[in-house]
Amino acid sequence: MSRIDSNGASVAAATTSSLAGFVPPLLPAAQVASTGEPSRLQPIVVSAPSGVSSVVLTDPNASAPLFLRLLHNQNVIDGAGGWLCGVAQVATGHPLDTIKVRMQLQSAQSPLYSSMRDCAWKVWRNEGMRGLFKGAPAPMLGATTLNAVLFGTYGWAQRLFVQPTASKPTVRPGDLSLWQIWCCGFLAGSCVSLVESPDDLLKVKVQSQVGRGGGSVRAPVSYSGVFDALRKIVTGYGLRGMYQGWPATLLRNAPGCANSLMVYELCMRSWGGAPSPESQAAAAAAGLSEAPEEAPLVVSAAAGAAAGVGFWSLTYPLEMIKTRLQADHSDPLQRQYRSWLACARATYGELGLRGMYRGFVACQLRGVVVNASVFVTVEMWQRGMRAQQIKHPLNAGF
Repeated sequence: MSRIDSNGASVAAATTSSLAGFVPPLLPAAQVASTGEPSRLQPIVVSAPSGVSSVVLTDPNASAPLFLRLLHNQNVIDGAGGWLCGVAQVATGHPLDTIKVRMQLQSAQSPLYSSMRDCAWKVWRNEGMRGLFKGAPAPMLGATTLNAVLFGTYGWAQRLFVQPTASKPTVRPGDLSLWQIWCCGFLAGSCVSLVESPDDLLKVKVQSQVGRGGGSVRAPVSYSGVFDALRKIVTGYGLRGMYQGWPATLLRNAPGCANSLMVYELCMRSWGGAPSPESQAAAAAAGLSEAPEEAPLVVSAAAGAAAGVGFWSLTYPLEMIKTRLQADHSDPLQRQYRSWLACARATYGELGLRGMYRGFVACQLRGVVVNASVFVTVEMWQRGMRAQQIKHPLNAGF
């Protein structure tokens, strides 16, 4: 803040960054004079007993109800939208994920399944619908957290490139270049691997067990479910045991999420589903805070399907390696593979490049279905939140 003594002389007591510290953490950072934008901060003169008056900059929106502050906080909106996406992801994609894992883990010499269709039929016949959703509690719990972290980090990273302003408090992907979108996705994918790796481990441990009672040739320990697997792994091998196969998860997720989010944004811009930087600039010149959008949700679904293809096309061999690493013995001394690189070499030597894409059709089909549902869900959520923000302005009460 700036301090004014009794003679009217002004002494600079803080910098631009310190002014932002007066803003409550639930609100977007207020803009100060250096941004060229009008500031929400209002000066209040406070007199001290010593006769020195202090000018304190405060935010008039700080007294708004908590509900309104949450409604207008983009970090909260991104995280909550990601949580809903996790529910949609598991509901639409887990059966195909089970088929993918079964096909990835079968032996090259004596395969159990001749095709994706054969795998689905045998799982259905021998284990029923429950077999297709085997291991689902772990991703249902984890996918909600995973997507909250993914979209929360993705939104936060966007605001590192483009700062919110008083006239445009919401930063959207259309404000960034495709290269910036890719970088945001890379950061989000790296962060989400810390959440996804333990979740994937539990899912693979249970899914790799063939039959109603378990007993897969790859999984020497039988688990009755994901919580039983969690208990045995943590009890026997601690937190480190939950990150079995994490390096392959990181190597898959970082470029995979970057490619996926960039492809989605490219498709939305090309098919008229999102305002480009050029249209945003035109809207600003016309005195509008945002360019028109609201394309049909089918455009978002198609772009999401393309994003699924963008994720898996190049990273699927790493998915194969990750699955094999996580299905290996939990005891490091009894594992077949000592590292992700050793697993990659052994898998390539056994199957070749074509074999490393085993189960790719099931995975790609799942990626198309899941990503279409995920991006439609997040698009509907963001549109609904923007409508509520317009209906309930932050400074209008509730």
